[in-house]
Amino acid sequence: MQDQTFIVKGIYTTNTYGFDSATVFLPLAKAQAMTQTESHASTVFVLLKNTTMTDAVAPALSIPSNLEVKTWKDLNVLFVEWEDMAQSYIGFLYMIILAISVSVIINTLIMSVYERTREIGILSAIACEAVVL
Repeated sequence: MQDQTFIVKGIYTTNTYGFDSATVFLPLAKAQAMTQTESHASTVFVLLKNTTMTDAVAPALSIPSNLEVKTWKDLNVLFVEWEDMAQSYIGFLYMIILAISVSVIINTLIMSVYERTREIGILSAIACEAVVL
């Protein structure tokens, strides 16, 4: 592999260093020649333009019984679990921010009423007196 020349046709990124630093896409014939498996393929990647179709496409590909089909979630269990954990932490953080915001609003309303108790009482007395007259 050290003596072969490759032409770079494009560069892509998934913003995941571990995946980007170790993944190369190349034609199947070239990969088979490098690994000396000219008549066999051990892995075939299917890239979808719309990733929401993954759950519909995976069962359709596993119709032949000799194929094992794995989705990106099956191959990246650690990443999916980490993402779920991060989402739960973000939800917890949002709950803390919500609690602080609610307490500040309630405190402001309580203080507003507390400071105007005398004014509210005078207005109530005037309203009651106007009803009596």
